[in-house]
Amino acid sequence: MNFLSLGDKERVTSVLAMPKEVKSMKTALIMLTKEGVVKKVSADSFKDVRRSGIIAIKLQNADELMAVKFVNPGDSVILATQGGQSIRSKNQIKRDG
Repeated sequence: MNFLSLGDKERVTSVLAMPKEVKSMKTALIMLTKEGVVKKVSADSFKDVRRSGIIAIKLQNADELMAVKFVNPGDSVILATQGGQSIRSKNQIKRDG
């Protein structure tokens, strides 16, 4: 039985379970690719997933998704390279209104 409609060159690299308590919080997911693209998306975007799925991030041909983690308001995210460079960002959730 097929759960996801994947193209010929698409593959699942990891699965991140979303606990029920996360769905009620102002949590976001932060995604990082091999080429250094970082994208943050509200976890609310993943509450109701259609059978066709959700395109959470579009990757260039040679790029790969390396990591996805939950972040909460006030969390700090630090990204570091193998060469010793790093960047720190404080997670700010935008409020409606």
